[in-house]
Amino acid sequence: ILKEGKQGGLDAVTLGRVDLIGSIGLSRADVNGERVFDLAKKVCQSTKEAGLIMTIGGNIEVESHNFVKTLYGQGFLDFFETRMIVFPAAVASDYSRYKEAVRVAHQFELFWLEAMNYHHGKLAERNETRLQMLRKRVE
Repeated sequence: ILKEGKQGGLDAVTLGRVDLIGSIGLSRADVNGERVFDLAKKVCQSTKEAGLIMTIGGNIEVESHNFVKTLYGQGFLDFFETRMIVFPAAVASDYSRYKEAVRVAHQFELFWLEAMNYHHGKLAERNETRLQMLRKRVE
């Protein structure tokens, strides 16, 4: 798959750990576990051997530090992502830097989701009058 993908223009792979655990019947509690790490390492290693960029995501938290740091230290990881923000994997080489990066990324996502909920809530309020009018017309 990687060889064909690269020939077709693929330049990067992102492994979603939550998608991975879901597909093999594990829970979020297992996302930083040995089984998931071993599977992720195989994917990362194959991706790097194919000459592609490797990113990992899926429930990236402070507790994921060793997972990310180890893959980076073994040369198998270029980036990690927290859904909204992508970081160079080298950030994981320093725990304090990694911890702050993940904290700020989660804070950003929180602000973004709150803003989206507010915005969509206002849109829903504006649509309610129109909905009521249309309901009466359709009855």
